[in-house]
Amino acid sequence: MSDLLDLDALKRLLDVIGGEAEDFDELRDEFIETSPDLIETLQQAAAHTDLDAMRVASHSLKGNARDFGATALAELSAALETACKSGDVDGAIQLLSQVTEAEKAARHALLSIEASNLG
Repeated sequence: MSDLLDLDALKRLLDVIGGEAEDFDELRDEFIETSPDLIETLQQAAAHTDLDAMRVASHSLKGNARDFGATALAELSAALETACKSGDVDGAIQLLSQVTEAEKAARHALLSIEASNLG
């Protein structure tokens, strides 16, 4: 799991929210529930070659991934955001499949994280 998630980032997030395990678990659950929606938005935008919508969704996914220590997902989302900004349709489409896989991996890794185990 350590290759998928930066546990130090998760500990920092826990500290930022005041160390409350219940709050952390709630935020984690929200990420797990909403990140597939961002992937769906990315896929629909890609189907319509809407680079602006892809840029916005990848930006959101990047920030959420960073907060939860999903480094690979954050980096891929940043690359996707950059491709969208530069108008690189082919690059954006290629990155989307990598982002999708990284999101699934990060989400599954987060399912096993409990705030009480971060202490």
